[in-house]
Amino acid sequence: MNIQSRLLRAADSKLRIAFSALLVALADNPPPPVMGDADADDLNEIGDHLEKIGQAIEAYYAAVLADAKHRTSGLTFDVNVTGILSDTRGDLVGTFRIAAEQMRKFERDFE
Repeated sequence: MNIQSRLLRAADSKLRIAFSALLVALADNPPPPVMGDADADDLNEIGDHLEKIGQAIEAYYAAVLADAKHRTSGLTFDVNVTGILSDTRGDLVGTFRIAAEQMRKFERDFE
């Protein structure tokens, strides 16, 4: 096997490892159970869940982009595009954190 074939096999292996890590993250972080109406703790747990899943997806996308960049010399890939995912994840998780805090404030005001 020549050097180029070995390098391509190693790159393929890195991508498969990244994909396996994504699957493990998904399997290890199921959505939290919410029984009945959600409370502030439920909303925070959902936020935690989305944070972990979002990080795993970002890592996988970064690996796919790095692999594509490696395999297509001469083409340009914006490997910083994962920043968009990070911003979106932050907004989504932040929405749940804010809602949890609003719920706590509402509960304190009516105790």
